[in-house]
Amino acid sequence: MGFARIDGQLALFLQRVEQSDGQVAELKDEVAGLRQEVEELKRGRWPLPAVGALTGLAALAIALGPLIAR
Repeated sequence: MGFARIDGQLALFLQRVEQSDGQVAELKDEVAGLRQEVEELKRGRWPLPAVGALTGLAALAIALGPLIAR
């Protein structure tokens, strides 16, 4: 009787391990997909530091324009 109970518990444990393995595989696929999406978003974004620097230089040139024209 004890062996049957242990055998049943082992079968249940094995089933849960197989389910967990399947869930891990699904999560790996989801993470891979999310990484691809993040990389696509990174490629599509504007280079904000460069845009900020150019805007600052343009503002400086506009501000100094009247002073240099004198």
